[in-house]
Amino acid sequence: MSSANTYFPAIPTSVKSVVNKKRISKYYTDRSRQIGRCTIRTSGATCSISKGKTATRTIQTTYGLSRYSVASSLGISSAKSVTTQAACTSPKMKKGKSWVGWAQGSRYRYKIQSKTRVAGFTIFGNKSGWLYAFNPNPAYITCGLG
Repeated sequence: MSSANTYFPAIPTSVKSVVNKKRISKYYTDRSRQIGRCTIRTSGATCSISKGKTATRTIQTTYGLSRYSVASSLGISSAKSVTTQAACTSPKMKKGKSWVGWAQGSRYRYKIQSKTRVAGFTIFGNKSGWLYAFNPNPAYITCGLG
């Protein structure tokens, strides 16, 4: 049998990628996680949320695509957190009131698409529902009554 007549079947290659990506907000406040909180014990006092707080970077994934791959596709860091460089001070408040700080940054929306490539053809597979990522900006926080 000659090697010219040998048939080698095409080996399918599975690929997952981020599609339909869009930054939907540059100044989104992630109210799901507080980065600081202070409570007034004496009426008429103020309190501050200092810089140096840790803000969490969230990146949703599916279909086995890594956090790093999604972050790279969005052009953001894959690190789980960032240290804030912003601070805020409350106005004078009544006893028992709380002043809260939340991270502020960019929010992204995207989907993950699975594809299989075989013999020069691309077969599109499952596409996820909408997924989201939040990339905190170290220079911004949102503060208010909590």
